[in-house]
Amino acid sequence: MGQKIAIVGEAYGAEEEAQRVPFVGAAGWQLNQMLSEAGIHRADCYLTNVFNLRPPGGNDVTNLCTDKDNGVVGLGPVALGKYIRPEFLPEMDRLRREISELRPNIVIALGNTAAWAIIGSSVYPELEVQLRMEDGSVTNSKKSFPPFIPPQY
Repeated sequence: MGQKIAIVGEAYGAEEEAQRVPFVGAAGWQLNQMLSEAGIHRADCYLTNVFNLRPPGGNDVTNLCTDKDNGVVGLGPVALGKYIRPEFLPEMDRLRREISELRPNIVIALGNTAAWAIIGSSVYPELEVQLRMEDGSVTNSKKSFPPFIPPQY
């Protein structure tokens, strides 16, 4: 794994489920277009999902959820009043292991669910970041990191 850009989506769509590979359906086509426009090769990115499965009933990740009393203790809601059911916790552990082993320079969360899995909230905080300028100087800045494509294209 030499990729230094990790792109995290929500869950498999129909095409991804059939091939067991993230971002091979319509959302993958759009992602390929955006990466190409940015001069980034797809092969230079590590692509994964929060959930490497397709939620029951289609692409609605809230179908993997329950109420607060029955959800995973210690994890905030994915959506208003929606908490991940305990049987899906191994998916979260897998994602954390993948990112930990990869040690990417940047992680791009595509959608609220991916942001929630990475930063613990689907509300985008301002993060204190250091920006290295072309002249080599470093400046501190507060930046917000929202997703740039909807998870259900």
